[in-house]
Amino acid sequence: MIQLAAKNINVILISRDAGLLMELARDISNEFHVRTVTIQADFSSDDQSLYDMLESRLQGFDIVYLINNVGTSHDTLDRFHVNTPDKLVARMINVNMMSMARMTRMLLPGMVVRRRGVIINVSSAFGRNPAPYLAMYGATKSFADYFSRALQKEFGKHHIAVQSLTPYIVSTNMTKNAPPTTLLPSAETFVRSALNTIGLESRTHGYLPHSILGTILDNAPSLVRFYYMKLFRYQANKLIEKQKLRQSGHK
Repeated sequence: MIQLAAKNINVILISRDAGLLMELARDISNEFHVRTVTIQADFSSDDQSLYDMLESRLQGFDIVYLINNVGTSHDTLDRFHVNTPDKLVARMINVNMMSMARMTRMLLPGMVVRRRGVIINVSSAFGRNPAPYLAMYGATKSFADYFSRALQKEFGKHHIAVQSLTPYIVSTNMTKNAPPTTLLPSAETFVRSALNTIGLESRTHGYLPHSILGTILDNAPSLVRFYYMKLFRYQANKLIEKQKLRQSGHK
């Protein structure tokens, strides 16, 4: 959102964290002098009243960009019955899939009438191929990828660009803010790169090192992808345990 505000585009921020919303809105307004609207919403619920409230709050806005990037994942990489309790199944469906479909359904008609719009759906590279140890997460992100590609076919002729963004790992809260590297960029680095692909690619990893890795893995035998996931699982769980120890040491 900061990168859009830097282009003098007004922004509407939606998040369940009211404190984070206010802080981000204040920073954007002070630095870029654009209008910033905040809406607190928890997408883990599929309550109709949530979407009624959002539709009411968004009426009257000429929304050109819709970025569906709310998401949740597993706490650990493990077998499905170990790392995916019933509550997480429902939460992941509501956050990763339902919110995307409902927000798109809500705002797309206005884009069709105005004959302009950009919808960016944040999927994942783990939705492009089966992702052992991330089965539920990968499946929800596969929905995002398929949904986006189908919509692009339907609405491209209406001057609406629908993009499926399929990154590998980015340093965010979801990834425990892991230290950035070339293959694990900061959120700022990734977003800056991904925004340059709007209008050029309807399905993209959004970041050159991820595109190179994706090209290799997409064309590799399934056994190679499986061992990549085993290695990724080992490194990710090692990082999670290290952070847990660090946090317990601060208590």
